[in-house]
Amino acid sequence: MDTATADPARAEIRGDGETRLTAAKITLGDEFRSKISTVLQSLRLTKQAYGVRSRLIEIGREQVRKTVLAYASAHAAAFEEAGLPVDAETEMAGIAHALQVARGCAASLRCDVGNLDPATADLLIPLPITLQSDLESDARMAWLDGRDLIERERERVALRTTPSPAPATPRSDEVSGQSQIGVIDALRSEADWSLRTLAEEPGLDPKAPRKDISGERTLHSSTQRKRITVGESLAVPESANIEMPGRFEPRGVLGRNIDRLRREAGWSLSRLADEAGVDRKAPGKHIAGRRKLYPSTVKKYALALSRGVNRVVTVAELNGDL
Repeated sequence: MDTATADPARAEIRGDGETRLTAAKITLGDEFRSKISTVLQSLRLTKQAYGVRSRLIEIGREQVRKTVLAYASAHAAAFEEAGLPVDAETEMAGIAHALQVARGCAASLRCDVGNLDPATADLLIPLPITLQSDLESDARMAWLDGRDLIERERERVALRTTPSPAPATPRSDEVSGQSQIGVIDALRSEADWSLRTLAEEPGLDPKAPRKDISGERTLHSSTQRKRITVGESLAVPESANIEMPGRFEPRGVLGRNIDRLRREAGWSLSRLADEAGVDRKAPGKHIAGRRKLYPSTVKKYALALSRGVNRVVTVAELNGDL
């Protein structure tokens, strides 16, 4: 596509994104005004101002985040539907939009509070003078997540447009690698990770996941091991019904009980490690019986899992003595 046709086409796509955003902002604006009205009406009726100020600020922060993400989501959807990656101009406009949203929310909150009758207004602690700058900081943070949405859209478009490599007879280790990376990509999608995040976790080249998944390069065994380690740490729901080739299998009563309660808590292996205060690789090895479990470590798991399942888990229960 030449430049003469590309720019008008992208301008039209951006227009579609703005249309989607406008629809989303109408809904979000109605919710925002309804929440503010409910809080202030309660203040007028009850004359109880405790917590009202903090609630108004929280509503403003929530509105900023939702609206900023709505911009990224609307434009990502428009560009993806057109089969093109989000362009730099649209991305750069996102931060300006985010700051504009923050200023608008701050002004709206001050206006609504200013319209209170004097008797009610006297009950309320004034909104902080830093309200606008605080909401602008929230907007910048929300835009980081918005950029991740845009990045994932670009990755999906790139994967669809990447030409398939010429067919060749794969070696047995290559077949294994292709199977592993297919499962890793499914796990990545379930965890809602971008390809960039998948690269950062095991410390790989940022472009590596896309090339591995699209088949642009051979997946080496060392990279497979890194991917599998990260894959086992992803918090994937059991409903996904995805099995990792070569993944750990629980061994023994103790291993099975730890793994069962971990899943009941909805925790990944890395989350269990953090909660129990052990090495990130320890839970998988303990559950699989590849590392000795000392009584002090079992107690750590019992305390952590008690928090995870909201009931007391004893060492005896983990050992299967009950």
